[in-house]
Formats: sequence, structure tokens, C-alpha cells
Amino acid sequence: MTNPPFFSIVIPTYNRAKFLKTTLLIILKQTFQDFELIISNNCSTDETVEVVQSFKDKRIRYFENKKNIGAEMNMKKVLTYARGKYLFTVGDDDFILYKDTFDEIKKIIDDKKVGFIRLNLIERKFIGEGIRRSIVKVNDDILLKKNADPQKIIDFFAITAASHWAGLVIKNQKNMANKIIESVETPWIKILFETTQKYGALFLGKNYMIITWSQGGILNHYELKKNRLMGENYLNTVISYLPKSERKNFKLQYYKKFIILQPVIKLYGGITQLVIFDRRLLFVEKRLRYNILFWISLSVALIVPRSLWKFVRIVQHRTNDTIRELPDFDKIQKRYIYFQKTYGL
Repeated sequence: MTNPPFFSIVIPTYNRAKFLKTTLLIILKQTFQDFELIISNNCSTDETVEVVQSFKDKRIRYFENKKNIGAEMNMKKVLTYARGKYLFTVGDDDFILYKDTFDEIKKIIDDKKVGFIRLNLIERKFIGEGIRRSIVKVNDDILLKKNADPQKIIDFFAITAASHWAGLVIKNQKNMANKIIESVETPWIKILFETTQKYGALFLGKNYMIITWSQGGILNHYELKKNRLMGENYLNTVISYLPKSERKNFKLQYYKKFIILQPVIKLYGGITQLVIFDRRLLFVEKRLRYNILFWISLSVALIVPRSLWKFVRIVQHRTNDTIRELPDFDKIQKRYIYFQKTYGL
């Protein structure tokens, strides 16, 4: 039996053939080559099969679902195929910025022995070309030691945007895929929490991935068929790790974030979906019924037409450009321009 590779690069994919090709080309040019590249195709209807077959690299392992099993279950599926010592999660439209990223992470793992490493994320522009902003609002590395306080671990995940699939480097462990929970929001939360608690975690402020932000719909906030908010299973899992004395306050603070999202929910789902969403929200967190800001936000969302909210959203995306604030902006920009010229991004 051959030795397992150091990294298993895991890519769940669905109908992103054009982006997937670029993602694979960039990965295969990494200076560190001890990895396998696993692709789980969730019954795509585009040229995904042809794109993967165009690569003749034996490290690529391709799997195809007979039917679409949903994004979360496809993520779970791709983890079951991984044989490497560490997993490296990549979306089918995400790009590793620097070609020595695997080398750098390997050295850090050998030195720090952490179980979870989070790369920094930069978002491609939603409208127009180029890169727009850094998703994570910190630029310095953050080290979290093993057996840290549960609240510190949860705060670490929030600060470093661990809810994004791209750029999670996780120590591979037995039956890891079985810890994926049924949730639109961060279905891998159990994996990250338990790995961080056992081995520690590290955020790398200057190791970047470029992510492609897709315009979501109402299902990003509410699962209509199951009559639940997108974060209910996620929240229940997180709360189970906290002391009982902290659970009620954490729950309230979590659901408060939906107050300012009322216009967004109306924009993508309409008034009917907004009403359904809020009924469920007030059911799971009854204390919001007495929050005046909730009712103000809801009233404004209902009164202002969707066409205006759409305009506001476009303006927001065009003006929320914080990429130049990064201390290494010139280096980032130079590398991304290379991507544009080479791959036509």
C-alpha cells in the first residue's frame, strides 16, 4: 500500500465547469506536490466531466453522484474519499492565490502541530472585474491553543469567517464526514470545533484564497420545505458546546443579526417569504417580539419596493471596496492580474 498524500484537496462541484478548470490548473501548479485532488460532481449538466477528463494527472480522483444530493451532502461525500493527512477545502470557483501556499502550510503544520488552519479570503467583484474586498477583517495571524474556552473557539470561527468552505485546512480523522450536520450554515461546524479543541487552530492573515461570491436567494436564509431558518441546526450544535449559563444570551445575539437583514430577505424572496421567515424567527426567539429595532427594520423592508432595494444592493457592492486597505495589496493585485491574463477571469 502506498503512503497517503499529505493533502487531500477536496472539491465538491456542480455546474461550474469553466471556473473548475481554472481552479484545477492553479492547484496543479503548486510547488508542493504531495497531494491528491478529489472532485465530487453533484450530477452537473454542463461540461464538468469533459473538463476533468482533459487533465491526465493521476492524482486527480473523480467521483460523480447518480443524482443531485444537495450541496451539504455532496460536501460530506467528498470528505469520505479523502486519504490525505490533512484536508484542504476548495470551492469549484475558488482560486489559491500563491503557488507556494501548500509549501507554507506544510511547514506551519510541522512546526505548530495545529489541527485546523484557516486561510484568509478575498472576494472577487460581484459586479465588474477584479477583486473587491477582504472577507476577514484582520490581517495578522491568530493562534488558538488546544483546549481553549468554547466561547473563544466560536469567536475565532466568527472572526475568521469559518462559515466559508474555501480555505479550510483540517487534520484528517476517522469518520470525519459523519460529523457533517444537516444545515445550510456551516455544516462542518462540529468538525472544526472538535478538531480545534483537540489540536488548536491558526488563522493565516497573509495566505489568501480568491472566492467567487454567488448571488444567493431566500434559501440562504430560510429552508421552506423544512420550515426552519438556515442556522437553526448550526445554532443548536454550537449551543451544545457552551456552558448552560451562556446559552440563552448566545441564542439571542445570534438571532439579532437577522434584524438588519430584513430588506435583503425581501429582495431575494419577496414579501411572502419575508413574512414566513419572520414568523419562524419570532417563534424560535420570542424575545425579538419586544425588540423595537426588529419592527422598524421590518416596516422599512415592507414599505420600500424591491426595485429600490435592488439598486441599494448594487450600489453597496460597487462601493464596498476595501481591498486597498490590505498592507500587501500590491502583491495581491499583481498576482490576480496574472490570473486574469492567464485564465481570463
